[in-house]
Amino acid sequence: MGKIKKGILGGFSGKTGTVVGANWKQIDYMRSLPSHMHNPKTQKQLEQRAKFKLMMAFLQPLNGFLNAGFKLQAKKQSPINAAMQYNVKNGIAGVYPDYTIDVEKILVARGSLPNADALTAVAITDGKVKFDWEFEQSMNAAMPNDYAQVVMLNTTKNAVDYYMGEAMRSEQTLSLIVPSAWIGNTVETYFTFISEDRKQVANSVHKGPIVIIA
Repeated sequence: MGKIKKGILGGFSGKTGTVVGANWKQIDYMRSLPSHMHNPKTQKQLEQRAKFKLMMAFLQPLNGFLNAGFKLQAKKQSPINAAMQYNVKNGIAGVYPDYTIDVEKILVARGSLPNADALTAVAITDGKVKFDWEFEQSMNAAMPNDYAQVVMLNTTKNAVDYYMGEAMRSEQTLSLIVPSAWIGNTVETYFTFISEDRKQVANSVHKGPIVIIA
């Protein structure tokens, strides 16, 4: 039974007839109950479910990072749902049922802030990955105190790690120590900037593959 929370014109929760009432971030909304479809498995549905399952497994470990990276894209939805929507459409390769993550097209951050100019990423000794870029103060939105953010995907171990606020744009370089167990493994990296007030973010840039060296 549904429950009216604010009188007849207010929101309600639970099921009432053929609709369900709920609230997300103080927004009351209703959705209709699905018709009795008996879980039909059309080809299109099977393809979409497979893509969704694959992408959710990829993005779930990055939930904390995506909260900042896709915050501005989250229009009446959570940041991870916004990331799912973009990456299911753009970041999957292959033909059903053999889908794979297209690592070069994945975005872990999406926004209008400029990313780094002439960005490079290479493995250096002691299990580090070194990023270098150029920066000149100009009239665009890039600021010297924008903070670098990095995601690393270990494709050998199917593991992820991320680094937030490790260097400012004006420093033009960043060396990150990866987990020691990653020595000899291959990683894909995603680099972005976030503004100091965390209100702007750059589209992430993919760099890789990179083999970690001792």
